[in-house]
Amino acid sequence: MTQFLYFWLAMTLFGLPPTLFFNWLIFKRSFVFRPLCWISVSMYVLVLVAYYTGLFGLISLWYTIPIGLISILFTFINLKKSIQEPMQRINTTFDKLREGQIGLTIDSKDLNKKDELGDFFQFSSSLFTKAQ
Repeated sequence: MTQFLYFWLAMTLFGLPPTLFFNWLIFKRSFVFRPLCWISVSMYVLVLVAYYTGLFGLISLWYTIPIGLISILFTFINLKKSIQEPMQRINTTFDKLREGQIGLTIDSKDLNKKDELGDFFQFSSSLFTKAQ
């Protein structure tokens, strides 16, 4: 158990923080920043679970597999909220513009984003729409 605690401490101090820092440094103004944070945390959990399973044997899979699956599930849910839903709103906006609807309304939540999606909606708003 001491060996696992050392590994957990090393990963917590020297694995996760640099990963999150480099993510912030590279993607701080991008819509992929939040999903990449979730992916980093999920990878951290999966590495700990894999090490624990290797250290204590396959019998520990009974509870390490559900932990890993829950971590992956939360990551997928966040990916859907952070990437899929804004992309669907962009596609809806393009569809309405293609149909000739110039008087579109864009949600203020999308206009206030400080990433690529916010830039797109602000540009669209300045050309074709009025903000709510």
